Amino acid sequence: MFIIHAMKTVMDTNVATAKVVMVMAKVAMVAVRDVGRVVVAIEVVDYAVYLIMVICTLWYFH
Repeated sequence: MFIIHAMKTVMDTNVATAKVVMVMAKVAMVAVRDVGRVVVAIEVVDYAVYLIMVICTLWYFH
């Protein structure tokens, strides 16, 4: 009887742990995706600034 109860407790703990891990994984995935977007946005802005500088320089020396 005690062993069955212990097994059930372990199972419940594992289920709870699995749920927590799943939630953390989802949060991590969303965070990674958002960070990726931010990095891409920064790179795009940098590239745009670089292009504008090049165009201005070329236009200035034109």
